[in-house]
Amino acid sequence: MAITHTKVSSKSDSDDSTLVRPSDWNADHTIAAGTVLPAITLSDTVTVTAGKTIDGRDVSVDGTKLDGVETLADVTDAINVNAAGAVMESDGISISNDGAKTTIAGTAGDYNRIGDAGTTSHGLASEDDLLITGMFEVNGNTHFNGSTVIDDNVALVLGRGFDSWLKYIITDADALMIQFVLPHVDENANNVPVLAIGDRNMGSVDIGAGGIDFSGITEPTLAMINAARDDYASLSATALKISQTQVVGARVIDARADDALNSGDATTDGVIDALRDAMITHGLIAAA
Repeated sequence: MAITHTKVSSKSDSDDSTLVRPSDWNADHTIAAGTVLPAITLSDTVTVTAGKTIDGRDVSVDGTKLDGVETLADVTDAINVNAAGAVMESDGISISNDGAKTTIAGTAGDYNRIGDAGTTSHGLASEDDLLITGMFEVNGNTHFNGSTVIDDNVALVLGRGFDSWLKYIITDADALMIQFVLPHVDENANNVPVLAIGDRNMGSVDIGAGGIDFSGITEPTLAMINAARDDYASLSATALKISQTQVVGARVIDARADDALNSGDATTDGVIDALRDAMITHGLIAAA
């Protein structure tokens, strides 16, 4: 660090170089490293030459950065927080934790929305209400403690490939319909379209060889699985299959029923016998 006196001497130097001469006074004075100076009070502007450093810092460069710091350097105000992509409680959202749960709450009287693709069509109007405007995925069990409402003409889809769905349709002005759609059977009789009803153990039953055989079913069919889970009764648009002997009251209806209907007329009796045989074939009555 160099110091120059503001007062310059005009006297000529003497020949004695051991003395402090006027030229020595007029020259720049260098303070040795480590020299301690007393506190200096500055009452005027101090200018540091460009390129010089203080404590290893280039003030001309760092000073530009300091010029960008706002008054009082409040980086937690709304402008700075929003610019950083964060959210302040003053924006209407509060986050709290009581040691057991974390609560995210919006403004009282306003519903919460995730996404920006739509607004409520069901009168959501509470900070406890939530609208999700995109797809929603749950990777676990889902518990509902209230009614689950599905809009008209909106499908409840079953299967990852949109194989089946349940839908309440009101588009027909003359009829209301609950539509249950099953997969379409292919040419190899795969994807058999069956709505099976049975007890909770039905899920362990093999559909096919060694279990319940749905071979031959090629159209949507309602099947009732028996308690042993080895047979079923079914109903479709074109066929009725009964797997057990039918009982009315305490009496078994079997092939002998046509004996009471014999008319004595060969043609009529032939029709009755044909009906009997058809009912035996389809399991409606047991053989005598």
